[in-house]
Amino acid sequence: MAQRQILLMVLGVCIVGIVASVGAISLQQQPAAENRNELVTELLRYATEAQSFYGRSLEQGGGEGSFLLLTATSNGLGRFSPPLQPVHGDFHLKRTGCSSSVQIVGIGVVPGIDPRMPVRAMITVYAESSSVLILN
Repeated sequence: MAQRQILLMVLGVCIVGIVASVGAISLQQQPAAENRNELVTELLRYATEAQSFYGRSLEQGGGEGSFLLLTATSNGLGRFSPPLQPVHGDFHLKRTGCSSSVQIVGIGVVPGIDPRMPVRAMITVYAESSSVLILN
């Protein structure tokens, strides 16, 4: 009987240890997941602005059916009106080399899956759709 109680006690301690370690890991990864979700939300806002830019005429400050005027320079994202104010990271255009799509990269403020690098996500924007890719 005493041997059975000791075995149950050891089993209970092991279960509590496993639950505690899973909880600690979840708490460590929560800031990265939250920052990643916020980055994706802001990337989707940028995608909406880029699609709007694509559809506007040159006279209205748009691209007239092209993303080529959204360049990878510092003022590339500044062509959106009104300019978006990023909160959860830094955003920049990545050159795609074609007029039918543009890529926007978001770099977060907390470490991601690889703790040596911040959270990163990228969205590829087309005239009618977009595609998000989590980089870290």
